[in-house]
Amino acid sequence: EALREQPLVCGRARRKTASGSPGHGQQRGGSRKDPHPPKGGKAVPEGWALNENGEPTTDPTAALKGILLAIGGYKGYGITLMVDLLTGVLTDSSYGPRVKGLDQDVEPAGTAHSFMAISLDAFTDVAAFKARMDSYIDEIKSSKKARGTEVIYVPGEPEHLRVQERMEKGIPLQAKVAEELRSLGKDLGIPIDL
Repeated sequence: EALREQPLVCGRARRKTASGSPGHGQQRGGSRKDPHPPKGGKAVPEGWALNENGEPTTDPTAALKGILLAIGGYKGYGITLMVDLLTGVLTDSSYGPRVKGLDQDVEPAGTAHSFMAISLDAFTDVAAFKARMDSYIDEIKSSKKARGTEVIYVPGEPEHLRVQERMEKGIPLQAKVAEELRSLGKDLGIPIDL
């Protein structure tokens, strides 16, 4: 309960086309800040969450009242702690149990951000670094694939590809969501053509 979700995003410099910046919460899945439990009463996977009494649960509503567990056990816990220290504690903003969820909008959230940039040229030649980064990613992507796997993606790449596709083809909406938007637009006097 003392630690809340603090996402960690890492960008990387490359010569080749950018493949996105991976951003991850330290929880095993989903978001503690999402006030809506999974649709249809779908269970949270075993080992992902504790209820408000600190007991393991697969009930999505109980998980939202409790906490999602950190990835990687104690190592994930350590990463979560460090991100919390570099954001909320360092900037005198919300941290630990003070981090507000989307369903807690009564007072300012006290959201914290911490940004760091590494001056590559303080360590190495920038062009050489980018070449090594490209080589490293190419090596990962050309590794032997597991049976049934067609492509090896690096973190952030699937999201980058999805953004490109959505920019070209638009964002798909479920019929129910489109109808809700049309209805909202009608109520507000804003025509919405979906």
